[in-house]
Amino acid sequence: MKSTIFTSALVAAAQASVHPYFAESNFACGMCQEVVTLANENNFEEVQAIKQLFPVIEKKMNEYEGSPDALDLTKPEQTCTTLGLCATESIAKMLLNEMPVDLTPHIEYVNNHPNATWTATNNAKWDGASLKEIRSTMGTVVDPEWTVKSHMKVYDTTNVDFPVNFDSRVNWPECNDVINHVRDQANCGSCWAHGTTEALNDRMCISTGGKF
Repeated sequence: MKSTIFTSALVAAAQASVHPYFAESNFACGMCQEVVTLANENNFEEVQAIKQLFPVIEKKMNEYEGSPDALDLTKPEQTCTTLGLCATESIAKMLLNEMPVDLTPHIEYVNNHPNATWTATNNAKWDGASLKEIRSTMGTVVDPEWTVKSHMKVYDTTNVDFPVNFDSRVNWPECNDVINHVRDQANCGSCWAHGTTEALNDRMCISTGGKF
């Protein structure tokens, strides 16, 4: 009984976290503190620019409009914690983050999904890994509320004859070793850097005919 109550408390603590994704939780907290700092300096032009990029910040602040005690512009971290954009590390949350994660439900969800185009399975890298270890590798912001929106590019493809199959390793065999080499980001949340660098490597090799 005690074990059940303790587990329930840990789950509740996890659900109360600022954001389940590591990158978003850090980014949201940082952007909120930036807005509060700018507002305290009366730099409202910059504040408005950030709010236009991330309306969720303005929404959070509007919830506390008329509560000056909650929004203390001289204390950015405290204010953003009140807004729910910066996390406070509770004992329950710390313990939960150290517990091994069972990825079985996620694997079953993917493999039973009618639109799945790939098969999920266990990876030895994550055997016995805790939530803390897994989250530390999630270094890319993917939540639409926190991604920077760019202008959509539209291309005319009416006269383009697309092949049924295409393999860049076969099309540019002189760059096979570059294109086919997938680097391991290890325990670093650097997938955004790896993806960018890999694309640059491939394009540089292709543009130089394999000389570079």
